[in-house]
Amino acid sequence: MEINQILDEDNNIFNLKRTPVIFTVILSIITLGVYLPYWFLTRRKILNKFNADERISFITPMCFFILTTFIALTIIPVNLLFDGWI
Repeated sequence: MEINQILDEDNNIFNLKRTPVIFTVILSIITLGVYLPYWFLTRRKILNKFNADERISFITPMCFFILTTFIALTIIPVNLLFDGWI
């Protein structure tokens, strides 16, 4: 993964990890959706450094992370166990 250097309005340099879209899609499928909230949690601080009116809070991605992890670890396996793959 490459690191892109991005300048904000004050010419401060931010190093943002570059993740290919196909890699993100594949990881999202493999992890049953858990990767996307993880992606936001790991990049939240640098994304919030940009001059924007809205910031990414810690609570929202963490709630989605917990919810998708719960679904991936409990509901999906139980459903597959009782109903099968189809």
